Amino acid sequence: MGICLDSKDNIIVADYTNHKIRRISPAGKVTTVAGSTIGFADGSNGQFNCPYDVCVDAAGVIYVSDKYNHKIRKITPSGTVTTIAGTTKGFSDGPIERARFHYPVAVAIDPQGDIVVSDQHNHKIRKISNGVVTTLSGNGEGFEDGALSSAQFTYPHGICVDVKGNIIVGDYGNRKVRCISLNYELINAESNERKAEQEFGLVRRASQISNSLASSSASVGSVTSTPMKGVPFQDDGLGKTLEVIQNDLKVMSNELVATKNLVGLLSNQLTQSQERSMKQEELLQQQTVLIQKLSEQFTASMKEQNAIIQELYSQLQKK
Repeated sequence: MGICLDSKDNIIVADYTNHKIRRISPAGKVTTVAGSTIGFADGSNGQFNCPYDVCVDAAGVIYVSDKYNHKIRKITPSGTVTTIAGTTKGFSDGPIERARFHYPVAVAIDPQGDIVVSDQHNHKIRKISNGVVTTLSGNGEGFEDGALSSAQFTYPHGICVDVKGNIIVGDYGNRKVRCISLNYELINAESNERKAEQEFGLVRRASQISNSLASSSASVGSVTSTPMKGVPFQDDGLGKTLEVIQNDLKVMSNELVATKNLVGLLSNQLTQSQERSMKQEELLQQQTVLIQKLSEQFTASMKEQNAIIQELYSQLQKK
């Protein structure tokens, strides 16, 4: 599913249905970095269950959202796989040994080296930092702008972080591109990072994401959203990222429309088939009535013919 580019221009691919992480060199050579058959295993013979997305840091370490294992995994340059966070399916913040995810589908690395996760079925954006998993934003399924603690997403999908620390989210269920804009300097200066996020975090609606991102006085912790349509962005690499996310969401939207049209077509065909069946049943009943009438007419005609024959026979006998 997901792909990313490392510092050596290798393309890293999450080979979803093959349960592997692959690498494509600039020369076009494809190799398997990690993964074998479906399953779960750490170590040099690591296993994945539908790895959905990947990102890579400057040291060449690959991070993987292992969707159906509900875990965030790490692959070292030597190919060793370890689990960073995630246990069983569910939701729980806290130490990485106990934290839980529900279908994590996307990962990204922010400027501080923390891992940001799109936790799809928990409808949340999570963060892994210093061995602890926290919820950055997402207060249940829905759509709402406002404070980080009350903002809502619906099946958040693709995610990325730009050089300024803005977190861009493809909000799949709401068909919007969302932006969580955080002033990390101010937040990191606080003794309680989560408290600072909640205190200063704001989610606000904007007609153009680029306007808020280009402003140097953007609200701390602000989250913006824009409808699924093309908008101009600053040329700092973010525009291309957002364009990719928008294109992905458009493809998904088109697939949903196509599916809806197919269901409608099948429903019409079924209705027509039922109507034909009713017409055929009605025609059969009409044919049955007609056959009965013809039979009665034939019987009556035979009786009349027999009576005529008997009369003629009687007259012949008299002669």
